[in-house]
Amino acid sequence: MTVDVCLRREGTKVYMVYELTGTETPKLVDVYMWLEETATKRVVDYVAATDTPYEGHDMRADLTPRRREHVVEVRLMPGTSYEICVGVVPADAPAPQFRSPNVGGIMHNFIY
Repeated sequence: MTVDVCLRREGTKVYMVYELTGTETPKLVDVYMWLEETATKRVVDYVAATDTPYEGHDMRADLTPRRREHVVEVRLMPGTSYEICVGVVPADAPAPQFRSPNVGGIMHNFIY
C-alpha cells in the first residue's frame, strides 16, 4: 500500500491532500489526517469539536487510487513551516495518538 501526501493551493485556501493506493488484494483501512507546526509539533488543524484528526473510515485500499482532501480551517502564519500528517491503520483499529510528538505516519512539509 502506498500513501502520497501533498498540498494544494487555490487562491488563499490551502488543502491537505492524500492519495491511497492498495494492492491486488483489497483491504479496509482507516485514514487519519491532521496539520502540525514543524518546529513545535503542535497540532493546529483537526476536528476541534471532537478533538480528533480528520478521518476516513473503512476506505477500500485496492489498485484504484482514492484521493481525499480537506481545506485547512485555521489561519496559517506566513514563513512558518507545517507538516501535513497522515496515519493509516487497519479498519476499526485504534486511531493514532495524533497529539504525541512521537507518532509515526506519512508527512509532507511545507512553508506557508
